[in-house]
Amino acid sequence: MLPDLMLPYSEVDTKSQLFRQKWHHLRWLNTEASLRRYTQLVLIGLPFIILLWWFIERLNLNFDAVPPEFEYRLIDLTIFAVVVTMALSSFYSLPRIMGDFQTQFNLAYWDALRLTPQFNSAILMSHDAVAQIRLWPFTTVEIGLRIAVVALYALNNFYAIIHPFAQKSTFIWQMLLDPTFLGLSGIIFFVGIVFIVEPIIRVRLIVAFHISIATRIRSVPMALLMGFTVITIVHLAQLFLIVNLYVVYQAFTNQSMGGVGLALCFVPLMGLIVVTIWAFYRWLRKAALDLAYNSAFRQD
Repeated sequence: MLPDLMLPYSEVDTKSQLFRQKWHHLRWLNTEASLRRYTQLVLIGLPFIILLWWFIERLNLNFDAVPPEFEYRLIDLTIFAVVVTMALSSFYSLPRIMGDFQTQFNLAYWDALRLTPQFNSAILMSHDAVAQIRLWPFTTVEIGLRIAVVALYALNNFYAIIHPFAQKSTFIWQMLLDPTFLGLSGIIFFVGIVFIVEPIIRVRLIVAFHISIATRIRSVPMALLMGFTVITIVHLAQLFLIVNLYVVYQAFTNQSMGGVGLALCFVPLMGLIVVTIWAFYRWLRKAALDLAYNSAFRQD
């Protein structure tokens, strides 16, 4: 369902003995088969259930006009579920990822690892990958919910457009040949892809920060406080970006030639922002892992 590049162990040598050992000692999703099976189940099943709910709601209305207060109820509930899942993932990571790693790092376990013939980078990235796998149940659920949000948004808009027309099949064919409709559909698709894969990038960044903090701050309360601060900053930055993009989007849609503005200005702007943020995330993650590496394997 997801390309291998998006899976939590994509950045580690899966043949590493340490990685395989730590992975197989997890209580859940401790094999590649179980992880892939769970991923497929959630990414297909969760959106299917939500979209089936949408279809049943419209069926109960005999596919008639949808009351305004009813139109976005399901999508609002799904977005709320996304926010809750995102918060659970982030705050669960504090004790489960950073706390566990800090405990191991402060024990003789880490010194014993350093004496093994494995490369230091393999040791660090094995812990990074296992941490991502621990959060994968949350990450996958969030991605599944986000897929549903994008699909619901597209369905709601499509339903609102075609519902007033008596000859729906003819109108649908006209829409499919309309460049404006195709352009807006492309925008939804592009923004939707970014929206869907964002949890993977965010979780990788948070895990890298947690590992870096755990190796540099020995005090558990201070480490947890720093981890909480980092998580809060990451989510506030997300919120700030989303609000600003929404304001810009609304500014274009409220203009008489808003569709042209969206196609010529908003989409390129979105592309530039996405590439910039992705590169910034990558740089932050690399910097955090470099700090963790220097702290974890420094010669005392």
